Amino acid sequence: MKEETGLDVEITGLVGTYTDPRHVIAYSDGEVRRQFDVCFTARVVVG
Repeated sequence: MKEETGLDVEITGLVGTYTDPRHVIAYSDGEVRRQFDVCFTARVVVG
């Protein structure tokens, strides 16, 4: 958060993890990746 907003935060909880099994990235070297998101709740401690 600090880099993006200038705020220091404390994580207070996990909302969830999200992915779309259809969203797969396959590279020409054979590496395959799946994108996912992790969503947290937080409170500002400095800023």
